[in-house]
Amino acid sequence: MAARHCSRVALVTTLLGTLGAAGRARAEVPVSIQYDSEQRVDLARRLRSELESEGYAVEIAAEAGPSPCEPNGAQPIVSGDTRAWIRISAGPAGGDTAVASICYLGTLPFLQRASTSAPGSDPRQLAVVTAEALNGLRSKVSPAVGDSALPPRREVPPSAAIEPVRATAVVNSMALGVGFLVNAPDYPASPALVLRANLGLTSSAGLVIDALLPTTGAELASAQVTATVRTAWLRMGPRLDFAAGDFELAGALLAGAAVSWATGVALPPRVGTADVSAGALFSLAAALEYPAHSPVFASVSASASALLPGLRLNLGDGAAPRGSWPLEAAIAVGARWGGEP
Repeated sequence: MAARHCSRVALVTTLLGTLGAAGRARAEVPVSIQYDSEQRVDLARRLRSELESEGYAVEIAAEAGPSPCEPNGAQPIVSGDTRAWIRISAGPAGGDTAVASICYLGTLPFLQRASTSAPGSDPRQLAVVTAEALNGLRSKVSPAVGDSALPPRREVPPSAAIEPVRATAVVNSMALGVGFLVNAPDYPASPALVLRANLGLTSSAGLVIDALLPTTGAELASAQVTATVRTAWLRMGPRLDFAAGDFELAGALLAGAAVSWATGVALPPRVGTADVSAGALFSLAAALEYPAHSPVFASVSASASALLPGLRLNLGDGAAPRGSWPLEAAIAVGARWGGEP
């Protein structure tokens, strides 16, 4: 009794294995994938993996061979077992978009065509939508000899073929650099240290805190006095980020407090003096950062400000240079970090 039961189990197992192997053999529709440059070899390999997981028999080649897909108006001529041809190339508009041109030959003379696109930086996305498109073409016509039922369809959002995935991470950053400050219209340029921190609020907006510390002062001289003036500030305000390829452009509206101090050396019989003044600072600032999505980046920045009240220094002999419009430019190196919003 036990021997007969074991024999039945073995028979059922053998039949199921045979049917599975036969079904997979029928599902292995030959597909040829061709790509136009080495930049798209990763796209071709990812597409081959996707199609093979659905039961297709796939080969890839760097150069396009003959196929019935050429729009020459002639009757399709097929050599070999290939039933589907896919060519991967750059999108017509250039940029990062990659296009997969598909044609499938079912029962002659029905030649079906389709085209899909996705960002070239996302091989998986192009592979999924192209596999779905090929399955769709096969569903429209009778299968060729030896072609089996279609692999099961998977739901893909309609926009997946054309909409790139957008990052939603909130990013914080800090940068340290060197720059120059000019207190227009009368004060010359002087070097300074710049420290800038950005607290991310959303993926494209943040709160920036900006500080400037002088390293040496701006020197002014008259016949009676030689003065050195230094200015420091701390300001903050909202910042907006804009992506531009590998660059990130940021604009900010800032407000804060500024402190200026001056030391003067006078000719005898005059005596040297020192003076400190404070004011309110209102600024428009911009920064260009590169690379846009790297943990470490370099940046150039500039700002134009209004200082209230402005600087006014008495050098004697009626000389009184003014500085009401601080202009600043800097280069810096920074770091980014962050998490999900």
